[in-house]
Amino acid sequence: VHAETSDYAAPRVRFVATDGKRLSLAPVACTSSPSRKVFVVVPTQAMELMASITPKGADISMSSGEAVIVMSAPGVKLAARLIEGHFPPYEDVLPKSHAITVTVDRKALLSAVKGMTVTEMQYHNKKVKGKDVRIKDGKSILPLRFSFRPDNIRLQRRATADTGAASTTVQAEMAGREDTLDSGFNPSYVAEMLSSIDGETVRLKLKDARSAIAIEAPDGYAHLIAPVNLG
Repeated sequence: VHAETSDYAAPRVRFVATDGKRLSLAPVACTSSPSRKVFVVVPTQAMELMASITPKGADISMSSGEAVIVMSAPGVKLAARLIEGHFPPYEDVLPKSHAITVTVDRKALLSAVKGMTVTEMQYHNKKVKGKDVRIKDGKSILPLRFSFRPDNIRLQRRATADTGAASTTVQAEMAGREDTLDSGFNPSYVAEMLSSIDGETVRLKLKDARSAIAIEAPDGYAHLIAPVNLG
């Protein structure tokens, strides 16, 4: 997790997390901040632990040195060693413009995505005593095709050996384009992002079929998910 103070008119801390396939950005207001920008890379486990042990609704103070960050709340203090090195240049992957913006009910889209999510067993062939043997590689999430239309989003899943093809439609409003735009995404990532957002509606923004999708909430939280090949 990358944390940086910002030189906005109001003091804020921007938290950013990424694993290379998805990115989350959360600007959080604070009562005070340093007079200059500060950039630190904090272990994810430390942030999760602090969130779990902090009393609900309590303020958290953060201070960092060259190698350690200290987070404090009423009755709680946690110190963690900072991660050395530079955080990936996330601002370079944030879309500078979008071709379309889709406004959709968050719970309706979340329910549809969860209902369409299935796993598929993966195999590979291996020579065992001169014979070809089919070996299980584990399970993978089937990608979903998102078809963005002027008045809805159609979700489609291909057939597998265990499940048939399926599709469902969620009402939505699309601006910036009159024809359909198709793209593929990992449904578990989309569901995870939608579950972490509060509010009734979300905005989905895309540049084209090969670009990442930005999921934005009214409170400033934003998530970016890379597209996947639909095959």
